[in-house]
Amino acid sequence: MRIKYLVKQSKLYDLMQFPRLMFVKTSDTSSDAYGYTSFEVNRLGDAEYIDFIKQAQKRLAPFKEELEVFYADEFMSDYDFFSVLSKVISIQGHDDLEAYTHSVLKQSTETLKNLFVTSLILADREEDASEIQEAKKKADHLCANHTMLLQFMKDLPTEASYKWHLMMLLDDLHEAVRRYNEIMKKVHSIYDEFYTQHEKAINDVAMRVASKVNEEGIQGLNQLTQNLINPTLLSNQENTMLVSFVFPYAFMLRTDVKSDYLVWGFKMEEGFKKISSEYQSELEKRTQVFKNLGDVTRYEVLKLIASGVSSTKEIAGRLNVSSATISYHINAFLTSRVITLSASKQRKYDVDVELLKSVFEACLMDLNTNNEKGSTH
Repeated sequence: MRIKYLVKQSKLYDLMQFPRLMFVKTSDTSSDAYGYTSFEVNRLGDAEYIDFIKQAQKRLAPFKEELEVFYADEFMSDYDFFSVLSKVISIQGHDDLEAYTHSVLKQSTETLKNLFVTSLILADREEDASEIQEAKKKADHLCANHTMLLQFMKDLPTEASYKWHLMMLLDDLHEAVRRYNEIMKKVHSIYDEFYTQHEKAINDVAMRVASKVNEEGIQGLNQLTQNLINPTLLSNQENTMLVSFVFPYAFMLRTDVKSDYLVWGFKMEEGFKKISSEYQSELEKRTQVFKNLGDVTRYEVLKLIASGVSSTKEIAGRLNVSSATISYHINAFLTSRVITLSASKQRKYDVDVELLKSVFEACLMDLNTNNEKGSTH
């Protein structure tokens, strides 16, 4: 297993991702997930990154109306204009936006339309070669039937206003590419200002990750990712890697017509450590809950508390055990937050049903994930 860092393609990829920052929510009420990790922006605890997002949003604000034609108002959309294009016309092999735009504009009107529709069919999917061929045939059929193509566009799983933009762009894709190139020229200088501040850190991270994997293979990858990533994701002998500063906590395996490529956020090593720490903390909380439920007497105590019985003496009498034993069990439930002191005058304790639900759902999710992994590999 080897990794090759693509410097210029990383900058190109990040430039085209940069306008996505317009749609990142940084308010305390935000629940937008970050990239392909389980983070929420505010949970990162990275004040510098949140400040960067706010600065970028302020600088991008004058161009928001123009950019919204090409970017869906939803975070990390697979239907952004550049995402659709780059899936079927790879950014790999192009040093900058001008070179990439030139490559796209060389396509005939018919070919470009077919490629674009093919990519829309494949968006948000992990496809193999047979699926790509099937999608191309479907695209040919759709492009030959305007009514069917219109219905297909209406059914795309993205916001309504952006679907309308996509339909308009599809009418003249060459003109759309030119317009996209022009607006990105305006954004480019803003992007460069931010990139320059992080360039050394980006390159240092890229060299460290590549060296670690190239010298130590799977063991090196496991150390970098805290064993949270299945190393078979990088199944190629030679893997290409782009490093992102726009989304520093991203870890994504992207696919285009050339090959798969890894997108590694330049703070992702720190991110994996945080995920691992949070996971272990959550895991301890879950197992503590199960431990507290794993005793017959304690379980009966919980049932009585749930029914409204809160007197230690009464519970002890019903279960034929000492009051001291019941006090011990109740303290264990309070410590693990399975029960809480009630605000009601009618009862002393409440069972935290929402906590139990979340623990059970997380457990089922863990087991389901493991089953899926087992059936895949």
